[in-house]
Amino acid sequence: MLILTTTSSCKNKPNSSSNTHDTVDVVIPDTFVKFYQRFHQDSTYQMEHIVFPLPQKEDGTLYTREDWELNKSLDIESSGFQRDLDNFQNIITETLTHKQGLYTLERRFSPMGNKDWSLIYYIVSNPMKDSWEKIEDER
Repeated sequence: MLILTTTSSCKNKPNSSSNTHDTVDVVIPDTFVKFYQRFHQDSTYQMEHIVFPLPQKEDGTLYTREDWELNKSLDIESSGFQRDLDNFQNIITETLTHKQGLYTLERRFSPMGNKDWSLIYYIVSNPMKDSWEKIEDER
């Protein structure tokens, strides 16, 4: 079992000027860790463990088997991204955020009928996209 400790945003204590951080242990089951590794190494396994149509693209349309681009593993140390994992009622939410805030990917995984994990939600957002589109429109 993998246990991650995450730090929440700073909170001020009442009647105090100092900041404190609350830490929360997030328990990630070993079965998920094994699934996650295989999901990124085996393209057939990946396609078999995605619930299509998959919510959602940024414009609200769904990902289909035909337009899916295989997900590859990401080296967090050299990628410029930060990874956060959360486990809420056995749904693992992974959020990958570019350190400059230019790009965010959220994926949700859940064990399905046979207790194998599957990707059930996938969204990529680019907060700068609207700014770039506005600049292009003004040209």
